[in-house]
Amino acid sequence: IPRYGDALGFGFDFGLCPSCIIGANVGHEIRIYASLYQEGAGVRQLMEDQVLPWLGYHAPWVLRDPSSNALIGFDPAGETREQTDSTYKPINVIKELLNGWEEPGPVRWPERKETLLQAIWRMKLHPEHCGPLIKAMAGRWYYAKTHGGDYRSLQPFKPNVPWADLGDALIYLLHRLGTGAYRSSASSEEVRVVRSVFSMNRR
Repeated sequence: IPRYGDALGFGFDFGLCPSCIIGANVGHEIRIYASLYQEGAGVRQLMEDQVLPWLGYHAPWVLRDPSSNALIGFDPAGETREQTDSTYKPINVIKELLNGWEEPGPVRWPERKETLLQAIWRMKLHPEHCGPLIKAMAGRWYYAKTHGGDYRSLQPFKPNVPWADLGDALIYLLHRLGTGAYRSSASSEEVRVVRSVFSMNRR
């Protein structure tokens, strides 16, 4: 899967369905190696049950030197303390278990959308390890419509577990890899493309 010695990017979304997308820039491609999520669990469970074992098998050099080999993008909400536990921040769990270079992702949907628009045609998803993300991109991550066919919102529908969580994690990964510099406006054609990605083949 990853080329030996390559730095890997990670996109983390938190909440009730913590998710992680793993990938890297390889030449002109953005290779997405894995889409992982753990519904009804915490970020520590996701890390210990899925992310760290995946790295141990496919990219052990990242675990040996994460400060040089792990580029971590994450949901900015992960920097906020929980009301039920003022000492707990999800990003601190990531720092404890995978102490790479962390950077929060964008908050506003226009910037997040632009990140995806600029990267989508360069992405290459691993068919075996990216099954959940492939399903999300094939229509399970979508814009809700009215019965008349109009869009209910200019943002993807939520709650939509785990598909929206995987989509958000993907955007944090792409932003961390530097593939989506924000432009102040998108053309109508670009908006149409993103809407079609979210709406096609919805199941």
